[in-house]
Amino acid sequence: MKKLIFINFFSILIAISSYGHVDLLSPEGGETYTVGDVVLINWYEVVYHSTVTWDLYYSGDGGNTFNALTAPITYDANTATHNYLWTVPDTVGNDFQIFIEQIGTMNTYDSSSDNFTISPTISINSPADDSSLIIYPNPASDILQIKSNQAIESIRIYNTTGQSVIESKSSSTIDVRILLNGTYLVI
Repeated sequence: MKKLIFINFFSILIAISSYGHVDLLSPEGGETYTVGDVVLINWYEVVYHSTVTWDLYYSGDGGNTFNALTAPITYDANTATHNYLWTVPDTVGNDFQIFIEQIGTMNTYDSSSDNFTISPTISINSPADDSSLIIYPNPASDILQIKSNQAIESIRIYNTTGQSVIESKSSSTIDVRILLNGTYLVI
């Protein structure tokens, strides 16, 4: 009987000590953010420690290297859930991760997200006051007409995921018959 109690006690100790003391709640991975977005990083302190500091990192290469988030992370000992507002950097890709590290007096624990995507922002600068730009017809099914009183250097058409699907150099007409039905952005 003593042997059975010892084995059960030993397995309980292993289960408790192998469970991480911090759990990253968000981002989880699979999300898509845009450059400049403010993202709530949220984590849970599984086992309370009276003396602890937090370090946050992000990776743009699937977790091979990490960059520290340098802003101070406030610690509230009265709650187990902690937050940090992160401004998405001006780097795009689909191999980004967040990594949280809990540094206690005796041990260090960590948790990380799966990969998520950062997409570029697309902005349009309005033409100068003395210029005009007319794009028609809208919607277009075959030929898109573009008229301007200034020279057109190039025209790009983007799909809703930010991919350039057509590029035309100095043309006033664009054949859009190759595009699937949908919404596109002309720049």
